[in-house]
Amino acid sequence: RSPTGNMNSEFYKIYFCTKDLVSNEQIKVSKSYKGKKIVDIVDDIVKNYLNTDRDFTKKQDTFGYYDFIVPTLRPLEAISWLSNYARPTGSGINGTTGADMVFFENKDGFNFKSIRTMLEQEPYKTYNYQQNKY
Repeated sequence: RSPTGNMNSEFYKIYFCTKDLVSNEQIKVSKSYKGKKIVDIVDDIVKNYLNTDRDFTKKQDTFGYYDFIVPTLRPLEAISWLSNYARPTGSGINGTTGADMVFFENKDGFNFKSIRTMLEQEPYKTYNYQQNKY
């Protein structure tokens, strides 16, 4: 809260967060996963630990089966940690597979995709910027 210049009114700064963020702060994940794909582990954490009603169908399949022990991390920290090990399936530009899987939320829900996959998609909207000369 801060006063305005004329001292007759005040500005209020309000911060909002989703219930998913509140759940993330209250819960820790401490679980072992044996012979699972990373996308399946992320799916389990989103559904069973975040307890969210947000959609999580936009996920990319990952390569390989792994054994992981999640060492008492918050759900979003665990997903971020697992993202470092995830490799997407499929081929990208010049037949190479990509890396750098990211977990993010947008208006459609949660997503788990590789950066390369997102770069190969058609843009939603294109902007052209021009420098103004004074």
